[in-house]
Amino acid sequence: MRTEETPDIAGTIVRLRTEHGLTQQELADRIAVSRSLISMWELGTRTPDLLSVERMAELFGVEKGDVVPDARYVFKGGELNAVTAELAELTEPTAAHSKSGADPVSVLDAFLAKLKQKDRELFLCRYLEMKAFKTIAGESGINESTVKSRLLRLRKKFRQFVSKEHLK
Repeated sequence: MRTEETPDIAGTIVRLRTEHGLTQQELADRIAVSRSLISMWELGTRTPDLLSVERMAELFGVEKGDVVPDARYVFKGGELNAVTAELAELTEPTAAHSKSGADPVSVLDAFLAKLKQKDRELFLCRYLEMKAFKTIAGESGINESTVKSRLLRLRKKFRQFVSKEHLK
């Protein structure tokens, strides 16, 4: 079932894959994802993350924007989009918020400074370096489910921190 938000992405992935003579399984193997995930992208029920977009762009010899026509869809519903949106709120005050134009970099730096070193490293690996959970788990020596739960907790802390900073 294709969603109205991602019609171009789904069709683009199908077109690029078929133009290069790849099956869903072959594409999945080459960019290190599951075949079912490729299927969901092509049906428009899921949207690829940035790492997958980068891998497809490299494989197909195109720019990232040629894989995902509108960059805002890359993280639609994903955590990086949310982190970016939370920071963007600081630079665009709304009627609900009285603070004008906080510097998002300063706010992010202040948030990171409050974290323990391990949490700061996890947060930066995921949201700055855009590493996959599995990669972070392997590099940090903790299991993938622990990485996910710690990052979920950190995102919640980040939202609360941004809200407090925004309302000052």
